[in-house]
Amino acid sequence: IGGEMDYSKAEAVCTAFLSQCIPLMDALADKSVDFYKRLGVLFFQMKIEDVTDDFRNAVLKKIQHGTNYMMGADTFIDNCSVSILNFAAGFLNIVLVDAPKNPGEMTLRQFAQSLLDSYHVPFPEVSQWWQAIRLEVATTKKLVSPTGHVRYFFGNPIKNHGVFRSAVAHQPQNLSVTKLNQGMWKVYKYMQKEPGVVRLKTQIHDSIKFQVRIDRAREVVPELRELVIARQEVR
Repeated sequence: IGGEMDYSKAEAVCTAFLSQCIPLMDALADKSVDFYKRLGVLFFQMKIEDVTDDFRNAVLKKIQHGTNYMMGADTFIDNCSVSILNFAAGFLNIVLVDAPKNPGEMTLRQFAQSLLDSYHVPFPEVSQWWQAIRLEVATTKKLVSPTGHVRYFFGNPIKNHGVFRSAVAHQPQNLSVTKLNQGMWKVYKYMQKEPGVVRLKTQIHDSIKFQVRIDRAREVVPELRELVIARQEVR
């Protein structure tokens, strides 16, 4: 039987703890409400029941992704597509025009930027953490991850936004993938001890795909899950 062990919202979780953003930690930890639908409440003061699946998937997840990678408005437009932004504008009662003159009117670029900015209203610690990273790289030329991994930078994050963006993206990406690699190694060692019971198939971004003998699945899958669970002191 096939299975997949996935680090759900891995980079968001890493960002929350690396930045010490308690509101983001709380939003991720509360399983009573879907995290992305909760963002609709936090970003736009919507009622949770008014956050549709389409708005969740097409808009709120894109905002989360865009801020994780420090996208600018133009990149965000390309990433989202104009059709999605038109949908979002209609959903939020914003009129997109070439030259705004009235309240509730925005250009496409202004609206894209407003969506990205909405992330930082409930989670201001994240942008403060970004600036701390910028200063660290500017003064030391490197970042040291909680796992001890060292990345050196050869550009100036003060003058070069690309270097700054790479430094910010590196921290949660490096932490989540390092922990997944460690989990995959533990599963590999388990597989050697149980020949023919488990087969590792592949690792995709933040998940591990595997096969397990169907008659052993109820016993083995919980053991694999425990091996893969990530534990790391970040501060």
